[in-house]
Amino acid sequence: MDFVRQKLIPEPTFKGFVVTDSVAQGEAYKGSDVDAIIVFDPLCPEVIPGDFLWHPDEPGYLSRNERALDEMDDGWLHIDGNRVDIEQYRAGKCEEIWKFQLTEGILLFDRDGDVEPVIDRLIEYSDQTRRQRIASNLYHFSYHLNPEKAMRWYRRSGSLAAHCHVSAGINYMVKMLYAYNRRWLTWPNKRVPTLLSWPDPVGRLEETLIEAQAVHEYSPGELFNRIRVLTDFRDRFIALAQSQELLPAEDPLGYAFGVEWPQIGMRHTMSEWRKAHKLYKKRVGRHGTDDER
Repeated sequence: MDFVRQKLIPEPTFKGFVVTDSVAQGEAYKGSDVDAIIVFDPLCPEVIPGDFLWHPDEPGYLSRNERALDEMDDGWLHIDGNRVDIEQYRAGKCEEIWKFQLTEGILLFDRDGDVEPVIDRLIEYSDQTRRQRIASNLYHFSYHLNPEKAMRWYRRSGSLAAHCHVSAGINYMVKMLYAYNRRWLTWPNKRVPTLLSWPDPVGRLEETLIEAQAVHEYSPGELFNRIRVLTDFRDRFIALAQSQELLPAEDPLGYAFGVEWPQIGMRHTMSEWRKAHKLYKKRVGRHGTDDER
């Protein structure tokens, strides 16, 4: 890219350039901006702006407020860049949305070969992360599919509140499927379109989303129908995850609850709590002080 060669490579703190979004996905059109992650060591935001217009024959940079994008002629480049310090990446400091961008992006320039291994470690999606996220989001998804809870919302706050309660569960369903696909989460408004572009191992994902979000009337019958559609999808997902040993064969929902609430003394770990409590009472004196201190 001419811009990288002319403006960034001469800068000693510049280390790497990752193209993301539409350009990386091959979906860019004439006039598309170039979304990028620009890596420095150390970060030096004075080198270039973050969101700017550039032309090889023009001095300096312009902001979008200084020139209308639809009036740009050939040769102008619009870059929307996230400038980062490589030391932050080495320390694992990176918001999830940028992990998604890095996973999907293309590393166009790596000055010393240091950027690629740092990014690879940063965006690693381990088996443990996958299982934990599947279980955690399955628990929350299922929580919103409980008909009794939905009806309590209906009686307490009205039909709209009850339907919103069910709709909130769809967010966890989407997160659960991202985890199944070993993907970090992208921007909220892009999660469903991106998800629908991937293979559908459960089946009827698009139809499920359409049926689950179609509210013709705010009635209990409509509420239960939405819950039924989502529950059917959830149960088919559980069967798939069990077949791949991502969830246990016995009591997968209880397991999911335990992953989300791991402390002893919850509904599934009362026996462990009683044992620990008995030992605690032996250790602590009657005045409430710890004898071992």
